[in-house]
Amino acid sequence: MLWIILLLGTILTILLFPSTTDPNTLSAHVKQHPNRSVLIFLGVCVLKAPTLFPITPIIIAGTIIFPEDPLTIILSTWVGSQVGSVVHYFFPHWMGIDEWTHKKYPKQFEKVHSRMERNGHWVVFFISFIPVIPAELVYYTSGITGVPFWRYQLAIGISHAIVFTIYVLVMGELISLSI
Repeated sequence: MLWIILLLGTILTILLFPSTTDPNTLSAHVKQHPNRSVLIFLGVCVLKAPTLFPITPIIIAGTIIFPEDPLTIILSTWVGSQVGSVVHYFFPHWMGIDEWTHKKYPKQFEKVHSRMERNGHWVVFFISFIPVIPAELVYYTSGITGVPFWRYQLAIGISHAIVFTIYVLVMGELISLSI
């Protein structure tokens, strides 16, 4: 729900204030306030954590806003994803969803739990490469089913470093070709 509000807010901002989303205006602002711009971008990446909003549009926006600084985009989105992955892992415990799931669906829970406990980090690793799948759901499941936290974080850290680097480099090339 929150991501729908954010999406509608972004669309309204673009329609009502087109100059604020003009790449030249954004680029000029970034050049005038580079540190503030990076902190704002990092904040967006971190605040995205509790939502199911995909990171891909944020990476695209970052590539447009920081065309000369791909490392900033990669590191900011990576830090945001690491913070988000902690939230996704522990959120079910904080809300009691893990206990509810175990009580409501004990047979299914045990079946998924045993598989995820052994191989869940590989599921997390490979699902991160598929941009159309809401990977956050797998991350929540990892927390519920007991994928060891360090394996989970390592899988996300490595896969996201690879994926974000590819996204940023490809988007940078596409943007430079279209300009």
